Amino acid sequence: MKTRILIIIISISVMAIVGVVVFGLALLTFNFDRNIDEGILSEVQEYVTSSDIERLLIQNQIDYIPGKIVVTGGPAFKGDLGCGAVVDVNSETYWFEIDSISEPKKMITYSENPGSCQINLTSCFCNAQQELAAVTIDELSYFTAEQEQQVGKRVQRYFETMQHQISLTKFVVGKYNFDMGEKYTGICGALVTDSADFASDDTPRDNTSNEISIHGYFSGYMDGSNLWDFSLSVDNEKLCAIHDDAKIFQYQKSGE
Repeated sequence: MKTRILIIIISISVMAIVGVVVFGLALLTFNFDRNIDEGILSEVQEYVTSSDIERLLIQNQIDYIPGKIVVTGGPAFKGDLGCGAVVDVNSETYWFEIDSISEPKKMITYSENPGSCQINLTSCFCNAQQELAAVTIDELSYFTAEQEQQVGKRVQRYFETMQHQISLTKFVVGKYNFDMGEKYTGICGALVTDSADFASDDTPRDNTSNEISIHGYFSGYMDGSNLWDFSLSVDNEKLCAIHDDAKIFQYQKSGE
């Protein structure tokens, strides 16, 4: 009988530990598995934002606007540390650092971003800066036709020179609405196929046709003719503005 009771107790304990670990991992990774249009995942937003973060903001006398708060993490090797940004009822922006994303107990606030985004650098506060821009922007701005042509040609040369490991050779470009200073222009775009890719005859197709299918996205910054922080993504950024009738660019892969 004692042995059976002991086995039952051990089983219950193991199940409890597994539950805690699973829930903890969910909280640790929520900021990396988020929907940019909705912010933090709904199942952890109520727990983290409305409970712990809200309590800490109140302790720091910040009367924030619920829809204008972001909480995120930095590089994974730094563990559970997190940070965020919030806009208060007076339209003032505050930046904060928390000791833990999964169970925040301490918060340090700043009136200015202590880790603003810089080219070729990543940080928790840069992540927060970009996420805050996404939830507070009122209207996206677009490239002119001339700017679109300039960016498209530069990205075309990049693909041809770097020979990115992608199967598609067609793309459209747009403006990434994130301010990195006067020196840099935010760019973005999508990898596409159009009706010509599936044609069974040799009939010429209009290269400006907007009948396209999107298969991936990219973003980065331009400094004159140089590209910085260029990366591919499966998700589109909310700050990316691409014209509905954007021109389709195409690059030639070597050996073809």
